[in-house]
Amino acid sequence: IFISANAVEHCFTTLEQQKIAWPATVKLIAVGQGTASALKKYGFPIHLIPSHADSEHLLALAELQTVSKKKILLFKGEGGRPLIAETLKSRGADVYSFDVYKRVKPEINQQHLYSLWHNDVVDIILFTSQQAMHNIFALFGEGAHAWLCSNPCLVISERLAKSASLLGIKTILISSPETILKTLHQYNQGLIHGQQQ
Repeated sequence: IFISANAVEHCFTTLEQQKIAWPATVKLIAVGQGTASALKKYGFPIHLIPSHADSEHLLALAELQTVSKKKILLFKGEGGRPLIAETLKSRGADVYSFDVYKRVKPEINQQHLYSLWHNDVVDIILFTSQQAMHNIFALFGEGAHAWLCSNPCLVISERLAKSASLLGIKTILISSPETILKTLHQYNQGLIHGQQQ
């Protein structure tokens, strides 16, 4: 199971560097279309993709209901939600998690960040993970929190919408990884105005 395109890139880059061939008999599951596209780039068939790109829909796949004694490799970034591994283990699977990359807070020019919120030049903020959301608040600092909360944000799941709401963000648009551009376009055209959480 690959839970992100980043996991695919880091895994197969490492395998190529080590000259290790991926076994053709191993079935591949992608958490969403972006991850599936990354796998296809390496020429691998994808056996399963959930209808929505999240852990809950992946775990709802019929093929993952009866996994007792099956060996499942989980390729992911360090940290993150333990839901997939814990659920599959509770169903009797032998789960081996591989943290193939590490998320770190980027080094950013503080003066640039300061100018973004003091000049109010941001129209909307896109969050694709809870960690990104918390990193943005940490990077901008406490002085910018009211500004961050007053800006509309776009999230890719109901779970992220709840997190945004808990941080105090007032206008939250909910999309999916596959429809981000469409949602941004509709928002830009004034067709949608966000959802109050």
